[in-house]
Amino acid sequence: MQNGDMKNAFSRALAAAALLGVATSVHALAHLEPDPTGLWFDPAQPGWGLEVAQQGDTTFAVLFTYDANHKPTWYVASNLSAQIDWEMPVPMTGTLYRTTGPAFSAATFNPHAVTTTAVGNMQISYVAPGIGALGIFDPGSPRQLSLTYSVDGVQVSKTLRAQTWGVDPQDLAGNYGGHFFLGLLAASDQPATCPDPAQLLTLPLQPLQPYGFSIAAGTAPDHVNLLWGSGVDLGCIADMKFVRDGQLGNLAGAVQCGPIGFVPNGSGVPVSVSNLVLGQSGISGSAIARYTRAGGQACNYSGEFGGVITAAQPRSGMTPDPTGVWFNPSESGWGLILTQQGPTTFAAVFAYDADGKPTWWVASNVVDTGQPVNLLVGEAFTGPLYSTTGPYFGNANDSTPLSVMPVGTLQVANIGGTDNLSLTYTVGGATVQKTVERQTWTTDHPLLLGGSYTGGLFPEASACGTSGLFATNPTTFSVTSDSRSSSLQLKWPTGPGTGCVLVADYVQAGQLATLSGPVRCGSIDNPQASPGTITISDVTVSSIGFAGFANFNGVANLDAPACTTGGFIGGVRH
Repeated sequence: MQNGDMKNAFSRALAAAALLGVATSVHALAHLEPDPTGLWFDPAQPGWGLEVAQQGDTTFAVLFTYDANHKPTWYVASNLSAQIDWEMPVPMTGTLYRTTGPAFSAATFNPHAVTTTAVGNMQISYVAPGIGALGIFDPGSPRQLSLTYSVDGVQVSKTLRAQTWGVDPQDLAGNYGGHFFLGLLAASDQPATCPDPAQLLTLPLQPLQPYGFSIAAGTAPDHVNLLWGSGVDLGCIADMKFVRDGQLGNLAGAVQCGPIGFVPNGSGVPVSVSNLVLGQSGISGSAIARYTRAGGQACNYSGEFGGVITAAQPRSGMTPDPTGVWFNPSESGWGLILTQQGPTTFAAVFAYDADGKPTWWVASNVVDTGQPVNLLVGEAFTGPLYSTTGPYFGNANDSTPLSVMPVGTLQVANIGGTDNLSLTYTVGGATVQKTVERQTWTTDHPLLLGGSYTGGLFPEASACGTSGLFATNPTTFSVTSDSRSSSLQLKWPTGPGTGCVLVADYVQAGQLATLSGPVRCGSIDNPQASPGTITISDVTVSSIGFAGFANFNGVANLDAPACTTGGFIGGVRH
């Protein structure tokens, strides 16, 4: 087979893998892969957009657009689901609603005064991905979302792109437990003599070295360096270009290895990581590599890359990540969407005007002021609030220009000791103050977590110590989920023949999760000692990995006094 044919065959295999999205070991939920959560827009028609938030097998979408009078209006599809789970790409379909309600400035908001009317349907699905103009190791074509909806008989079809404004990869920096886990693509045109991927990328020498890597600043502002060691005196470096695609990222570059201290020359094994989940405590994405043998024969590999940070790192923006839909449960009918990329958060309030009609305002540049709101409320993230008018969604030939008018400010801040946000915004002199929480509509995410991971449990330095509880080096551990309940079992080794088991309850909170329960340690096959409990909070979950902040309460050493420590738990599935 010629090189061009080889590349085409590999491209088809990659496209199929991208459409399938998850490994066969993952419970098959009928949802979009990769996660479409975030803000989507049409580059040819800026000024309107679609906010998507996916949890389990249900997707929530808010359409921000303009009515026939060019005024801002919104529609909501609160229950998009896959009707045919074998169709690829998966289409998510549901009823589209118009709501009316009390004015945003009303002294009290009565949710019983909200009216909901079905006006049509909405369907979203991914457009089949491309490989990219520069070849298979380019970060590739950005994701595209096909949107079709109807309102009162008016049919609209659009192709959207993920809205992107944060391009600095500084939040990737740190030391990680995890790595590349690749396998030879099962294609008929693969040479029988392709090298093992561990040898190809000179991965840490097993079982003597744990899997780990670090990410540091690269050769350019949009580049990072991946670094790891192997054996006694070998080091590897990959200068990777970072390209953000909405809430996800892509990395592309080449891996070079040599004696410690060698100077890279720009050659090496091409690798790329796509649909990288950018969690504040860990990352995970789909990886591919290509090795060309003498004579032009290509060896193609695919798999996973990622890990969990081993120590706290500075991260920009709000912590935890506020991306998702927020609401006040006693005032159901209006809401707030937040989408964070790096230090900047995009916010939109969807509520009702003085006549009870749906309207919305947007704050596209909400940033940290560095000042707390008060003793009980954390640092204020603030930005100007705008109202917009634009072309009617139902007339493709409407040439009405987009108009943007400042109307006030918007401020959000974490409320100490809770998972809630304080929201304050002003519109035309009217000030509104609310407390909001993450909107949650599913409990299916535990089913995504079952599998084998490499990462670890990395505690912060404390009086607890780590003997007999934490595997302080990167390690492989297992997660077992139960389809009949929300409980999970995490099992990890702590030494020869010893280990710990965490039996945790899973609680979804918006786009994040919490796992909490008792831990038992001792014999790896039958741990009996009960040193305490572990709570893993602000957990990001994907089909390829998970990571979160951990808090341990108890006695890490069974003969020591009670103590508390924090740290990080997570890893990449393989």
